[in-house]
Amino acid sequence: MRCVLGFDTNPLSAGAAGPAARPTLGTPSVKQQYRWMAAGLVLGALWLWLALRDAAPGPILAAAGRAEPVWVAATAAAGGVYMALKAWRWALLLRPVAPVPALLVHRAVWAGGAANLVVAHSGELLRAGLVGRGSAASSGAALASIAVERVFDFAALAVLSALAIALDPRVSSRLIGIGAVGLAVVLTGLALVWRLARRRGAVAGADMGAGAGAGNGEGPVARRRGLPDWLAAQSRGWRDGLLGLISPRTALASLALSLLQWLAIAVAVATSAAAVGLPVSPGAALAVFALMVLGLTLPSAPAQLGTTQLAFQIGLGLVGTAPEPALAASLIYTGWVVLPQLLIGGALALFGLRRPPAPPSPPAQA
Repeated sequence: MRCVLGFDTNPLSAGAAGPAARPTLGTPSVKQQYRWMAAGLVLGALWLWLALRDAAPGPILAAAGRAEPVWVAATAAAGGVYMALKAWRWALLLRPVAPVPALLVHRAVWAGGAANLVVAHSGELLRAGLVGRGSAASSGAALASIAVERVFDFAALAVLSALAIALDPRVSSRLIGIGAVGLAVVLTGLALVWRLARRRGAVAGADMGAGAGAGNGEGPVARRRGLPDWLAAQSRGWRDGLLGLISPRTALASLALSLLQWLAIAVAVATSAAAVGLPVSPGAALAVFALMVLGLTLPSAPAQLGTTQLAFQIGLGLVGTAPEPALAASLIYTGWVVLPQLLIGGALALFGLRRPPAPPSPPAQA
């Protein structure tokens, strides 16, 4: 997917999958990418207009300019904790697939976050490609593990929405529906993964019973379906990447890390508000988090501009906060949580994508 920083971020392309040329699979056209970006710009402009239509710009900028440095630093720290927890969770989900160096996981998470802040949802392909280039994990397995991440994200959304309602019933009007959406996504994801896990066991049994292909690594199921080696390997990688949701121990640990990473975002919301002299309840901070997650499932403008501002305006407005201080807090959040991800992740993306793929390991000597 050639949409971020001018590099090919499709993990199934030749550069991301290894030195041998391989066909690409499902690569969006440039026209499709521009349409997605245009949709994000339009929606971002709409959300920004909705957030600003009842607010005066002067007080917003004045409040942001007087932000308390201690709370600003706390906001930046909370953003860094969020990224560290996100990388930790992904490393945990990749562990059943193949050993992946911790530094590579962190670099890929930051780079993917930066890509998402340029073109929404492009970072998943980028970080899967980086891991596929630099480790024994296939890009297909990395992508599948990212799909598992989304299930845990929505599980955390459902749990934290319920917690916000319990802490502050004033936010229930918006969060009941959001929590229901999160729960529906989780149940759907669990059903799909359970079905794929059963297929994985059946296919593995068939392959073991019939034996591998004649020295080319292609099992009988792949040969019968006429799949080339590289595509069969990606298919197996997808199934392997779902192991994090099948293992109860890994699933519980991943859910705990998901809750912690999104609580870090709620803390960043609260410290952003405190920086402009606006105390907010934990329920209101969680409401802003839930609204941001819901909004970011749609196309968004670069740096999530508009989506973040509307989430702050609506979420804090549920507890009686005026638009101006809520929007001033959103500027602190954008400046010290979003922009560091964009700048640091962008630099790491350039570093990672310019490095050549790791050479394949030599075959073991008999």
